Amino acid sequence: MKVFRWWNSEIDDNENSPNPSNIVASLTSDDNSPLVVERQIGDGRVLAVTTPLDNDWNNFPENGASFLITSQELVRYMSRNIASEGLLSVAEPILYPVDVREYRQQANLLRPGEEVPEKVEALPQNKDNLNDLEWTLGYENTDQKGIYEIQFERADGSGVQSLAFAANLDTEESNLSRITASSIRSDLGGASVEFLPFGSPVLEREANVVRSEMWKVILIILGVLLMVELFYGWWIGARR
Repeated sequence: MKVFRWWNSEIDDNENSPNPSNIVASLTSDDNSPLVVERQIGDGRVLAVTTPLDNDWNNFPENGASFLITSQELVRYMSRNIASEGLLSVAEPILYPVDVREYRQQANLLRPGEEVPEKVEALPQNKDNLNDLEWTLGYENTDQKGIYEIQFERADGSGVQSLAFAANLDTEESNLSRITASSIRSDLGGASVEFLPFGSPVLEREANVVRSEMWKVILIILGVLLMVELFYGWWIGARR
């Protein structure tokens, strides 16, 4: 990517903020002017690019492959991963931020398959700074797979909000022992599946199947040609 023109910008080094700006990419100019600057605001990210998508400013729009890939990666990076929210592995603790201005400190947690909830509570992240009103609710006893439901009571008493966490088995800890043929047949039900002995040449069997199917097609074609020839001979003889 070649940049011909850009907006001059700089980062305040004395910025006093819990989420300071971060220079993602810089130009190879004399002053190393920032090209892409990132800053986190709340749960989102903001990216500032100091050159527009204009051919008079840079050749980025004309660079088709890198432009498309970069745009897709930027969208994926900046968007929230909603699909993975509330998902965790068995034995992975539940950590959820709670704004004590909106919800009460104590909550009810319902474990998978149980009807009696447990009492859980949110605690301040920094006990030395009690002015921080965003506390963290932690629960470590996620030893069973299933849905863990947390019920928060609103601070103003207007109702209850439920939040679900799905605990799944870690795929990296799967059972690697060989499955038996009877178990596979039981799982597949009435599916037409042929089991091959271990070490049998699968490619040769597929080639044999192809050859066994081809001779039928060839036989049908020869039969059709023979019938056409007989009909044509009969037609010529009838005209004489």
